Amino acid sequence: MISGNIVLNLVLAAVLVGGLISYFVLSRRYALRRVRDYTGGEIPETMDLGVIFYGYSSDEGRLKPRKGAILATSESLVFVSLEIRPEIVEIPWKHLAGWLPVGEFRGRPLNNKILVLRITGDIGVSRDAGFALPRPEFWTSLMNIAIKSEKKD
Repeated sequence: MISGNIVLNLVLAAVLVGGLISYFVLSRRYALRRVRDYTGGEIPETMDLGVIFYGYSSDEGRLKPRKGAILATSESLVFVSLEIRPEIVEIPWKHLAGWLPVGEFRGRPLNNKILVLRITGDIGVSRDAGFALPRPEFWTSLMNIAIKSEKKD
């Protein structure tokens, strides 16, 4: 005969596993809905979920990293935050001066998926933005193409 504690533990484990699965499924749906809202109903081919934005090098203090999605439009690289307070960071291709992989950004030790994007504004002042990207090779090749095409114009 199975004791009540074993049955209770099995039920709690099943509820926990079901809750974790539904959390990940719903968070992905929420992310896609937020991207659809930004793009006007379509999901672009050049998009990644699970991106972390660490902020700008010029920001004061130590900001909380923001999770979201990154997508490439014809005019800019866009980060759409998926947290409670929606935030959209747009980096026009013409302002993207370069990128480099780093091991640390703003005092945070990071892995090899972190890229720092060098952004030059309209007045020539540059600052860096830190991103953790799931597919850094894809995004670096895309940024190289965009930087080269902007220099030709």
